[in-house]
Amino acid sequence: MQLKPVKNRLNVGGTGNPRRELIYCDDVAEAIVQTLEKYEDVKIPLNIGFDEDYTIREISEKIAEITGFTGEILWDTTRVDGQFKKLLDSSRMKNFDISVTKTPLEQRIS
Repeated sequence: MQLKPVKNRLNVGGTGNPRRELIYCDDVAEAIVQTLEKYEDVKIPLNIGFDEDYTIREISEKIAEITGFTGEILWDTTRVDGQFKKLLDSSRMKNFDISVTKTPLEQRIS
């Protein structure tokens, strides 16, 4: 079943339950600079992560709130959710005293 776009309605695929990690581009840039200064073992990959994830439902509702969308969010459960959780293991980053500024979700989306 394909949902048709309707004014004041946002169709989102899946249940909204899977979790995703978001990281603000300025925070990544800052972490990359720190990595270039402190990390020398280029043979071993280093994940730059935020260590925090949100459900797709939370992200969608926050975007609606920030943009002033007052319509209905419909979850198209006929579409697959995909991988349930996508959160990087950034423990190696901490071992080298590389930190990521945690810009709040509200500021990252606005």
